[in-house]
Amino acid sequence: MIPVHGPAASRAARLASAWQRRGNQWCSRGDHAAARAAFDRAFVQAQSAWPASADDWLALWNDRAVLARYAGEFELAERLYAQALARAQGLGDPLSIAGLLHNLGGLAHARGDAATGEPLARKAAELSRSALGAEHPRAVADAVAWAGLLDALGRQTESEPIYRRALDYWEQRGELDEVAVCCNNLGAVCVVLGQLAEAREHYGRAIEIKRSRLGNRHPDLAISLHNLALLLARLGERSSAIDLLREAMAIFSLRLAPTHPHYQRCQARLDALLASPRQEP
Repeated sequence: MIPVHGPAASRAARLASAWQRRGNQWCSRGDHAAARAAFDRAFVQAQSAWPASADDWLALWNDRAVLARYAGEFELAERLYAQALARAQGLGDPLSIAGLLHNLGGLAHARGDAATGEPLARKAAELSRSALGAEHPRAVADAVAWAGLLDALGRQTESEPIYRRALDYWEQRGELDEVAVCCNNLGAVCVVLGQLAEAREHYGRAIEIKRSRLGNRHPDLAISLHNLALLLARLGERSSAIDLLREAMAIFSLRLAPTHPHYQRCQARLDALLASPRQEP
């Protein structure tokens, strides 16, 4: 599509930005279908308003890729992230590059390829720390993302102190959404390290915060419900674990496609637990 000029272009640019913001809002609420529709409209308006060389494309590509990753559209996410990264590298913007490396690391993590994602996330953390300082919120968030890849690689002795420092940091700042992320991730580390009572506390807090902040139908809540369910099953609390997995599956069924890894893992674990023999009291 050839970009238009004059007042029509200005109106299209405003609409592109407005639909992009709406898409991000729906994505943060976990409503992927509504977010996808909003981003589709943003792209239509952007094609009318922005030349191919416009810097505005970088943020739109990245934001749509974030949605694609959460929705399990991994090939689309990779393609859009690559476009955005090439544009950021051309601009020489280290923070944009760091953000895209962070997201590419997260995409690899979602695909189960932590070995590919870890160096990307590590580089993102290094760039943000160098540009902003280790105590900047962006640098702390990038460190947490890197810790997630370390954790997936079985390097819990490295990820645990990162999570604990970040949890203290976000607690002090009152950033509850980030506290919930750290609690969920630290719970997973504690399970691996055999600290099951502490893991239960962290998962419980993550769920409490997510229910309050995100509501009862958000995929991020379902992830923590799933994680706590696995811990309860390990502790022999089969009935409670089944209840949590059923609640998680109700959310995933509403928000995710059946091909999404979260959906499939949760369904498989619920099926396995239902098929397992009951333990006599």
